[in-house]
Amino acid sequence: MERVAALQEELRAEQASAREVVAQYEAKLAELEQDNQAKTRWPLTQSNALLRKFKTGLTNSPSVWNCCIRRKRLWNNAPNGHSSSTASASN
Repeated sequence: MERVAALQEELRAEQASAREVVAQYEAKLAELEQDNQAKTRWPLTQSNALLRKFKTGLTNSPSVWNCCIRRKRLWNNAPNGHSSSTASASN
């Protein structure tokens, strides 16, 4: 009977320890999630601002489009799919 009581007490202690580990893990997880949100907030804000500018036409100029089209052509026509100095010099 003593042995059973000792095992039950040991089990209770292990369960309490496990609950403490879980609580610490969840607290750390919440901390990391907040840190991640703080770190990604700025890039997302910048990305959304640039997208709004693009959609409103502030960066929608012919020179921007021509530059993008030229680079894409150079990239696609280059050996192995990469632009080379000779390809960029010829255009």
